[in-house]
Amino acid sequence: MEYNLKYYIPSAKKLIATIFSSQNTLATKVFLLLSVLLLFFLLFQITLFLYGRDQGIYAVIGRIIIEGGAPYKDAWDFKPPGIYFIYALANLVFGDSMHAVRILELLSLVLLLCAFIIFTRRHFSYWQAGIIGCTLAALNYVQLDFWETGQPESFGACFLAWALVFATYQPSALINKAFLRQLISWFCSGMLFAIAALLKPTLGGGFLFSVAIVSFQQFHGSTNRNRFHALSGILLSFFSGALLIVLVCFMFFLAKDALVDLYDIFFKFVPHYTSIDFSAQKLPRLIAGSLYMWLVSFSLFNTIGMVLIFILPSVHSREKEGCFHLMGIIITQILGIALQAKFFAYHFGAILPFTSLLAAWGFWKLWMRVAGKWLLVAGFLLMIVWQMEDKEILTRSILRLHALINREAGTHINDKLHTKFDVNAGANRLAAQWLSEKTPKNLPIYIWGFEPVIYDLAHRSPASKYIYNVPQRTAWGKAVARKTLMQELALIPPSAIVIVHRDQLPWVTGNQLDSAEEIKGFPELIAFIRNSYEYKVSFEDLDIYVKKGTTGNSK
Repeated sequence: MEYNLKYYIPSAKKLIATIFSSQNTLATKVFLLLSVLLLFFLLFQITLFLYGRDQGIYAVIGRIIIEGGAPYKDAWDFKPPGIYFIYALANLVFGDSMHAVRILELLSLVLLLCAFIIFTRRHFSYWQAGIIGCTLAALNYVQLDFWETGQPESFGACFLAWALVFATYQPSALINKAFLRQLISWFCSGMLFAIAALLKPTLGGGFLFSVAIVSFQQFHGSTNRNRFHALSGILLSFFSGALLIVLVCFMFFLAKDALVDLYDIFFKFVPHYTSIDFSAQKLPRLIAGSLYMWLVSFSLFNTIGMVLIFILPSVHSREKEGCFHLMGIIITQILGIALQAKFFAYHFGAILPFTSLLAAWGFWKLWMRVAGKWLLVAGFLLMIVWQMEDKEILTRSILRLHALINREAGTHINDKLHTKFDVNAGANRLAAQWLSEKTPKNLPIYIWGFEPVIYDLAHRSPASKYIYNVPQRTAWGKAVARKTLMQELALIPPSAIVIVHRDQLPWVTGNQLDSAEEIKGFPELIAFIRNSYEYKVSFEDLDIYVKKGTTGNSK
C-alpha cells in the first residue's frame, strides 16, 4: 500500500464520504466540513489579488524571459532566478494577466494540500489533519494579502512539501526493486529542494536536514554489511538530483551569455545590500526577532497548535520523524530570515504552511482526546472569525467580491485595495493607461523610480535593463550603473520617461532620498531629459515626460 498514491490522496468522492461517514460524530462532520468550505473560500480569494511592487518586477522579467531574454542581463533585479520562471510559466499557461500568477498560486496550494495529506498519512495516521493544516495555511496566506503573496516563498512552500514527501518515502520490502524506487524518490527530493533554493537559497536549507534524518534512519535500520550501500545511495540520489537542477540553471545562463551578470548580482550587489542591516554582532537579536515574529505576529492558531503537538502523546510511530522534518524546514528558514536581517512578512511565507501543519496535528490530537467536541467546534469558529477580523481578511474579502460583482465600482475598489505604502495603484493604472494611449507601441519607455509594474500595465518594453533605479541610487554601485543606463538610453531613446516621487527605500538603497531627489545628483540624466523631452502630465507621484515631436499616436 505504501507505493499507491490512491492510498494517500483521497478522491473528492472519498473526501466527501469520509466527512459524512457514519463513523464520525456530528461534531466531527461539522468540523471537517467547515474546514473544507473555508479552504475553498480562501483559495478563491487568492485569484482576486492583483500586483504589488515586487509582483510587478517578477512579471516584467517573466515577459522578458518569454521574449528570449535573461534575468540580470536583460532585466536587472537581485532576487534568485526561480521566481521569474514561475511568472513566465503563468504568463504562458494562463495568459498575460495579473490573475495568471494568482491561478498558479491556487494550484500550488492545491498541490500543497495533496502533499500535506500524504505526509500526514505517513506520520500521523489521520490524513484529515492534513486538510486542517492546509486550511490554516491558506488562512495565513490570505492574510498576507496581495503585497506579501506571489513571492518566492509563496511557491517555495509547495516544492518543500513535496521534497519532504519524496524524502520520507519508504516502499514495502515486498515491492519489486524497492530500493531502486527509494533511490528515485530521494533523487526527486533533491531536485525539489534545489528548485526551492533557486526561489530563495534559504529555502534549500532543509535539504541537509532531510539528508541527515534519512541517513540516520537508514544507518540504524540496516545491517553492518548494507550500511555503506544505503548511505552511499542516499547521498548520491539527493545530491545528484540537486546538482541536475543547478546544472540546468547554469546552462540556461551560459546559453544566454548572462553568467557575468549573475555573478555581479550575487557576489557584488547582494553582499552590500545585506550589510545595510546585518552584522555578526546583531545575529542573536535578529534570530530572537525572527522567532518572535514567527510565533506572535501571524496566527494564534499556530502558536496554540504548536504547543499541543509537543505536549500531547504521539499517535503514530513516525510522528517524531515527521515533526523533526517539519521543524528542520522551519528552523533553517528562521536562520535564513535572521541572516537577511529584514523582517518582511513574505519572508515567513514558506514557514507558515509547515507551522500550520504542525498546529493541525496538535489540534487533531486534542480533538481525539476530549469529550466536549462541540465546544472545540465553537472555539474553532471563534478563532477563525477573530483572526479574519483582526487581520482584516473578512473586510477585504467582501470588498474583493463587491469589486468582482459590481464592474462599475470594481476599478475604484481594486485601486483602494491594492494601494499600500508609497505605491498608489490608481495612479499607476492611470499613468499606464495614458502611456498606452499616447506612446508608440513599438518604442520602449523608461521609469526613473521603483514602479516597474507600469511597464506591465502599459504593455511597453523598458528602455533599459534597469527596470527600476535602485542600482543608480546605491553608494556602492551608482557610478557603473548610471554609466550603463545612459548608454542604453542613448542607444534606443524611450518615447516617454516617468519620474517617481516619494519612493524612498532606505533598507535597499542605504539613504533617504526618493527618485525625484536622487536625479538632482545625476546631471547626465537631467541633461538627457531636458534636451530631448518635455513635461506632459502627472498622476499623483508620477511625472511623465515625452520625447519632443511625439505625435501621441499609440499605433
